[in-house]
Amino acid sequence: MRYGTCFLCGKTGWLEEHHVYPGPFRDKSEKYGLKVGLCGESCHRNGRYAAHQCRETSDALKQFWQIKYMMAHKASVADFRAAFGKNYLELDYYDDERSYPMNIIAISGRLTRDPELRTTPNGKPVVEFTVAVDRPGVKDQTDFIDCVAWEKKAEFVARYFKQGKRIEASGVLTTRTYEKNGVKRKRTEVRCDQVFFGESKKDSGSTPQAVPEPTNDDFRPLPDDDDIPF
Repeated sequence: MRYGTCFLCGKTGWLEEHHVYPGPFRDKSEKYGLKVGLCGESCHRNGRYAAHQCRETSDALKQFWQIKYMMAHKASVADFRAAFGKNYLELDYYDDERSYPMNIIAISGRLTRDPELRTTPNGKPVVEFTVAVDRPGVKDQTDFIDCVAWEKKAEFVARYFKQGKRIEASGVLTTRTYEKNGVKRKRTEVRCDQVFFGESKKDSGSTPQAVPEPTNDDFRPLPDDDDIPF
């Protein structure tokens, strides 16, 4: 056990280590750090959505850490399957699974502002937020990554995350167009398919650091039915 912040619910306390890929792959999970700290009862073993009770929770953790493993080791889906016996990514929209690693992204950083839940004209919950991410290998350099989450993920982000809160997210890089002064422009953002709490043991006892948000007054989306309503 260790003291820190639960990867699922964000509560601070004593945590149990959950190996994301258990059984015959436990040693590999240990070797590559594919494990998370979870609340013993509610999030790890016996809760309704606990990792050992809820298939959706278990699969979400497996998908998230598969993406991080693939990015860290420059591995394809086939490479991951060879190492861990199964592919956990959702590939419904891809004719060839080998194309999937060409557009996956995992980020870890702090929110620049409080997320605000909105609803599209056809009733879909959506939230847009920006994550300040330290650029790897470059001192004092921060990148501001625009993100969007939909439906249950949007409600989760809006409910549990505030400005300065650390977040871990993975998904695909997307683009959409908008119009200003009669000129069409393009915006790039991460569609977050998985979202988790990102507070480390070091961060758990401190006040979240506020992060200034970059100025972006130009954005105006086109009025599509499924587009973001702001």
